[in-house]
Amino acid sequence: MIQNQIPSNIESLNVLHELHEWIPNQNMIRPNSIELAKKQLLMNTIESEWLTLQDYILFKVFNQDFVELPTICKKKIPYIKTSISEFVFTESLFRYNLPTYAKHYVLWFSKINFENGKNIINKDTINNIIILEISKYTDNFDFAWYINPKPSVSDFFHVQVFWITI
Repeated sequence: MIQNQIPSNIESLNVLHELHEWIPNQNMIRPNSIELAKKQLLMNTIESEWLTLQDYILFKVFNQDFVELPTICKKKIPYIKTSISEFVFTESLFRYNLPTYAKHYVLWFSKINFENGKNIINKDTINNIIILEISKYTDNFDFAWYINPKPSVSDFFHVQVFWITI
């Protein structure tokens, strides 16, 4: 059982994949042409419809209300609700090329910066949140997570989570 953070470097992922095929290796984290096209389409839509990527993430991930800015025909989050979730555990929009039995989720944080903020979260807290969230689906599981070294969204701390039912 892993149930912890794993390194995000390619060499380590390749070694871990040899032991646990549900952990992505260098060939699985690269988007295939379908996922790449899907991601590009979404990014184009966000750019044309939303004021910022942050506004879109606040809406899509954290369920914040938006307003339309009529002069520029774009959506914006005018304020953050005080009831915003501290974290959201959700399926990845851009699933890695994993075996079908493996799950790829993202754990998003709304107010926490892993290294450089006022509110710092540690690895044990991340592990505990992941255990709590996966336990909603199954009692027997294993998981691994890492911080993406090249995140598409850098304004909200998030980790890539891979898990399986045992």
